[in-house]
Amino acid sequence: MLTRYLRAAAALAVLLCQPQQAVRAAAPPIPGMPSDSTPRLAPGDRVLLTVHSHPELSGEVVINWAGDLPLPLGEAIRAVGLTPGALERAVTERLGDGYLVQPRVSIQPAELRPVYVLGEVRTPGPVPYREGLTVLAAIATVGGPLTAAADSVALRGELLEAEERLQFLMGQRTALRARMARLVAQRNGDAEPRFPADLDETVATRRVVEGERALFRSEAEATARQLALLNERVAAAEQQSAAYAELIRVERQQLTTVTGYAAELNRLARSGIIERRRLIEMQLEEARLTSNLARLATELARSQEPRREAPLRAAEITAGVRQRALAELQQSQERLAEIESSLATAAELVTVRQHRLGRGAQARLTDRTRLRVTRAGPDGAQLYDVQEDTVLLPSDVLRVGDLPGDAAAAAVLIPAQASSNGRERGRP
Repeated sequence: MLTRYLRAAAALAVLLCQPQQAVRAAAPPIPGMPSDSTPRLAPGDRVLLTVHSHPELSGEVVINWAGDLPLPLGEAIRAVGLTPGALERAVTERLGDGYLVQPRVSIQPAELRPVYVLGEVRTPGPVPYREGLTVLAAIATVGGPLTAAADSVALRGELLEAEERLQFLMGQRTALRARMARLVAQRNGDAEPRFPADLDETVATRRVVEGERALFRSEAEATARQLALLNERVAAAEQQSAAYAELIRVERQQLTTVTGYAAELNRLARSGIIERRRLIEMQLEEARLTSNLARLATELARSQEPRREAPLRAAEITAGVRQRALAELQQSQERLAEIESSLATAAELVTVRQHRLGRGAQARLTDRTRLRVTRAGPDGAQLYDVQEDTVLLPSDVLRVGDLPGDAAAAAVLIPAQASSNGRERGRP
């Protein structure tokens, strides 16, 4: 058991020292094949259009069979052959031309055309496209080849799955560590979170850190706005209290005057100099002023309540932020402990599957089975000899082994793409 744990810990330490972008080296270029592996959009692709601050203009949009992207405002825009980034810039320019002021547009692929795997494989058919999909991963997805290299490919597919699992756990670990740094800063009331130094080593980890830092600042601004609103209410209440206090001062002066006048009228009424009716009128005025003073005193006390409650309310706002941060921090700590435990197992699994492959089992599939890809281009479909680590693109047709009628089949297998290219060349 101790030997197993030490072997897993050593493998984990080696893998954690590697950049988190990828475990394997990039594939070498294929002679004659375009080096650009960025997916190009085509009819049938589904993209997520986001126009910031305009949810009514956002949503999933399908590129129609004419190769255009319908827009909520204005005419459709040409999308076929563009990368998502280029289409994003084109949509931004179109919406900014008389529709929106400085629009912020984001376009992300939601569902691109699949990759097709044919030939000497267990279950030929389409494979959902994902960024970075390689020949080996596509073959593993359809169950592996029906050749003598099947066992080797199956093992390599298992190794690929184990490596992807390890990378996923490492990404989760990075995200949790950055999140915990933010939560600790919120719990302690710090001005800025202090992230672990090793999270600044790669582009991916820096992106995670910047996301957590932006979230921290956004929540801090929201809390500051709540406190500022509370202070504004206190300031307004203080102005109202001052106004009531001034009214009370004036009413008291009037009451003092009326009380003295009523006393003088009472003396004159007893002497018979004036009618008692005038005394009664003055006494009624004295009662009215006394009632007004009581009402104003009640309003003054009510206007002072926000000032008395402000410190307690401000403490509740701050305590609420810290309590939520503490609860999320505890959950994150538990989740991180689970991931740390799973990382050791995942690293050991990678080591075991690498060992199972062995030096002899690691003979490349292309040494025994011919691999070719039919890829649509500006001049129609082209057939390329590829390697198992070649990165595939949407609508590629991967051909494992020898198939009859390769040239004819290449033009038939992807009619939508080929016809789209033909329409593109024939556009005025």
